Formats: sequence, C-alpha cells, structure tokens
Amino acid sequence: MKFDFYNCLGLALIADYYQTSFQMTNGRGYDLNLLVPKCIGAQFANLFKEIGSTFNGFDCDEDPNYFWIEFTSDTEKSKVDEYFQDFNLTHRQNAMIALPNLYEGSREVNEKLCEWYLKVIEDYLRDDFKGRIAIPFGLDESNSNERIFMAYDENGMKGLFKGSTIFKKSKIRFVNYFTLIYYWGDVSILFLESLMSAKGETTTTQYSVVWESTKKIISNLKKFGTSEEELKKSISYFAKIRDSFINKKSSEAIPLNLVSATLVAMCVRDALESNSSEELDLDFFMEIVNDAKVYLEGFELDFKT
Repeated sequence: MKFDFYNCLGLALIADYYQTSFQMTNGRGYDLNLLVPKCIGAQFANLFKEIGSTFNGFDCDEDPNYFWIEFTSDTEKSKVDEYFQDFNLTHRQNAMIALPNLYEGSREVNEKLCEWYLKVIEDYLRDDFKGRIAIPFGLDESNSNERIFMAYDENGMKGLFKGSTIFKKSKIRFVNYFTLIYYWGDVSILFLESLMSAKGETTTTQYSVVWESTKKIISNLKKFGTSEEELKKSISYFAKIRDSFINKKSSEAIPLNLVSATLVAMCVRDALESNSSEELDLDFFMEIVNDAKVYLEGFELDFKT
C-alpha cells in the first residue's frame, strides 16, 4: 500500500498516540484499553476496523470528552501492534518521519513529555493538520537542558529546530523544568524547617507537618545522590533569594499564599537562565509560579512564613 505524505503523517501520529499511551503509567493505555479523545476518535476507530481488529467502545466516566476503545482479545490488539510496527519500519521510514524520542537517555519514558506530545497530536489531528507538528527528537548537543524537535506540516519535513526557536513561550523546551520545580520546592520546605527551628517554633502543629515532610525529602534526595553539602548550598541560596525578595518594595504586592511559590520560581528561573543566552519573560515566570504552587500544595502546609 502506498501513502502520500499527508496520509503518512496522519498514520504516524496515530501510531505515536497509540504507542505512547501504552508506554505511560497513568492508565491512558493498559491491557486491552486505550483512551481516545472523541474529537479524533473516528480516525482511530476507522483505522482499527480497516486493519481488521475488533473492539468495543464506551464513554469515559471521568472525562466526557474522551472514550475508551477496548480490544476484544490480545489477538485483536496484536493486529494493531503489528500494523504500526510494520508501518514505522517501511512507509514512515521512507517518508522520513521521525520516531519520537520520549526516553531521552532514561530507562522510562518522560511522562511529562508524553503528556505534552499526546496533547499536541490531539490538537493537530483535530484541526486537520493546521500549522506544524513538532516531534520530540532528543537533547541539544550544545545544551543538554534544551530539547530539539523535528517539525513537519502536511507537505513534508520543515527541519530540525531547537526548542528555544519554536517554543519560546513553552516550558516543554527545557528538559529539567519539572525536576527543578520539584527540587527547589523541596529546598523551600527544608528552609522552612530551619527557619522555624531558629525561631523556636518546634512545638507547633505546623512544625510537626514540616518536619515529617523534611525527613521524607532528605531521604528521597539522598537516594538520588544529592549530598549534604549540596543541600546546604541550596538552602543558603534559597535564603539569599528570600532576603532579596523581602527587601524589594514590589514584594508587598505578592499574596502571602504565593510567596513560597514565587521564591521557588525565582530559583528555577535562575537555574534555567544560567544555561541559556536569553531571559525568561514575565508570562513564562508566572507559569513557573503556578507550577511551583501546585507542587507545594501537595505538602498541605500553610505557606505564609
């Protein structure tokens, strides 16, 4: 069977959506089940029927915009697996459509990158190939914290681009974005514990919660090879950022419940800019603040210190 590039790109993206879903651990693809957005669900269903695979479909209770495709047996699912494997080795390769690099040197796929890529595929197929699609292609050799992408439109390959070139407003360009959010969020908890200890607040209910979080954080960071010296330096750096922030008149405009997230975001911004030749704009910084706030909320603390 021969495909023109338009159809080949569409099949490649459906293949990526299918295979990526089953590589993730969040339940989008498991056993014989695949979660598909309704807006493009017909494209998946029609293809599976054409392949000769039988399946059932039912609504997703958690999100009415999605539905589940359930293959009737392992054999029926294998038909789709084998079809995509053959397609990737022949037609896709001939059309020079890149396979996504979702591992980036790790044993497991990067879940955040997978989530982003699935959303990009959904939007691109829903909008009938409007604009360009960027397939994650790995890390930039000149900057290991920046991703590169192979871009296509319906007519063919547009070329290989750095994330900073095509995603100036998106955090997906940075490899360690969420790692930095988590790390500096953890450091903020360690700093809070040391601050409360210095103030003699170790008998409060708040401190008990902070201390339990501190023990877990230190244990986890040690597992990842973070030394005590590194932690001390990071806590010291966070303290300097906090002092600088407090001494600025503009800090008074920040709501108390956003102060900790803002401090974390300042540390993350500094780390990202240290490996880049550009400064991040205010909109991007506010996105970092929001992600830091979401992470810190998981500790269930009253961040008003």
